[in-house]
Amino acid sequence: MMNTCKIVSTSTAKLAGGDLLQLPCQVNYYYIVNNDQAKEATNDIVEFIRSNKAYALDIETTGLDPYLEDIVSLQIGLTNNEQYIFDVRLIDPTILFPVLELDCWKIGHNLKFDAKFIKHKWNIDLHKMFDTFLAEKVIRGGDFLGSGYSLDAVITKRLGLELKIITNDFKVNYDKKLEKAKKDFELLKSAITQSESNDTQDTSPTFKVLEEGAATLSKEESGKLAQRQQKFIQHLQAALVRIENKTYGICRETGVLISKERLRAVPHATLSIDAKQKQR
Repeated sequence: MMNTCKIVSTSTAKLAGGDLLQLPCQVNYYYIVNNDQAKEATNDIVEFIRSNKAYALDIETTGLDPYLEDIVSLQIGLTNNEQYIFDVRLIDPTILFPVLELDCWKIGHNLKFDAKFIKHKWNIDLHKMFDTFLAEKVIRGGDFLGSGYSLDAVITKRLGLELKIITNDFKVNYDKKLEKAKKDFELLKSAITQSESNDTQDTSPTFKVLEEGAATLSKEESGKLAQRQQKFIQHLQAALVRIENKTYGICRETGVLISKERLRAVPHATLSIDAKQKQR
């Protein structure tokens, strides 16, 4: 199997917003970031489907309108607990067409939404679809009372399983860091314009010079620090976007998980230590 792009074997899964979903079993995830990996994964999936005749399908998009928005990633789940996540921003999506055109059941929640995007973007008509969202509506006769039709509600009702969600501390920390960084930036701007005193009380560790002598900073020095702080804010905002689209903590060069130790040291890191060293 694809050890070169296997990123984790885990009993949790990332959700939108950066939260973690507690799974009832161990799952192997493969994050596909180049065409060679995509071809190998496609071959593995096609071979497996020959004897299993079904797979789970899900896509992530930049929005809800298939005419205006784009597909970001496509995920294939197999009954052997293998999950393939294809980043279609980095690969040729035509490599995936043999999988999408397989004569087998495609299973997903609100799969009608996914089918519209795939049809509009790639001109592929999905056949043999089993949409758990629509199935639940049919079973309940369209009744909106009760627990609703969300995936967690359907799983709880039909399988008796509760999807336990673990809050991602990184997102909470990032929100706090971003708020604080913006306050520091405003202080620096004030130092430049001298519209108010530079008597700071609490600043980020990166810019301790503000605590030690903000009043003595020249306009030029304040300007340089403000530029650095603005760049730091942009890094934090970009990291929050990666948390939302479920790519936070994944090396943009190798597709492997960045170690927690590195993320604690450089929370907005996009490269693993090995990838960073190779760039030097």
